[in-house]
Amino acid sequence: MTQRVRVFLSLLVWGMASISTFASVFNWSLVGDEATAIPGEWARIYGYPIYQPSATWRATILTAGTLAVDRYTTPFVQDVVYPLTTELKETDPDTALFVGAGALYTWGALTAESLHQETALRLVKAYMHSYLYTQLTLKTIFARNRPTPYLSSGEVLSGYTNDPLSFGNYHSVYFEDRVEGSSFPSFQFTFVFAAIRVLSHQYQNPWSYTLGAVYLLPNISRHQHWVSDMVAGAFIGTMIAEEIVNPSKVDGPSDDEIITMIPLVSVGTVGGLLHVSI
Repeated sequence: MTQRVRVFLSLLVWGMASISTFASVFNWSLVGDEATAIPGEWARIYGYPIYQPSATWRATILTAGTLAVDRYTTPFVQDVVYPLTTELKETDPDTALFVGAGALYTWGALTAESLHQETALRLVKAYMHSYLYTQLTLKTIFARNRPTPYLSSGEVLSGYTNDPLSFGNYHSVYFEDRVEGSSFPSFQFTFVFAAIRVLSHQYQNPWSYTLGAVYLLPNISRHQHWVSDMVAGAFIGTMIAEEIVNPSKVDGPSDDEIITMIPLVSVGTVGGLLHVSI
């Protein structure tokens, strides 16, 4: 049984325990609304290129631009950014979801605050949609190999590649990450940016972007991605969250909606804040 399947089963057990423990404050109407919205969210996520062609083209062009320079940007990230994060403690995204959403929902149940419960449910949906769309669908379609951990040295480890155009390495559906054919897009960036957008919408506060940066920095070297994998994941995660929190949005983005990358540098550390609006 894969780790992510275990997470789904754990969430199911947690949900049943929550129902029995907090039956008097369990918001059945809210759970029903969030559950019945899932088919429509699936349709909008998978049909996004049709419903939102302008935003899709913007994201595609920007991702293609980063892919064109992957041969230069990815070695830089490996040589400069990765070493600065080695001392930071890694956090598994599945664990972060289970602990964070579980604690938030429990707090909402104890305080009878529907906003916290709604946010927890939407975080779970953000994970679910990210997993189905990125891990099971897009990674299978694009089948891109991961960059070898030592691009600058010229050494290519087994299963990895030094060719940023190494797409089409087709395989069966991978239910969890592997080395071969599972690089594009990054599931980690997809889920984290989906979670960031859900939190920023629910609480109308930009602190979620800082939380996302704190999570991503110690985990950035964990799965060995091309920079374009991360950028694509950020776009996709933001899109997924928008279809959860703003399901009525059918028009393309306004001209003032942009992607912004702000480098963050301090003594002994370096990082970046990537803000995506599509």
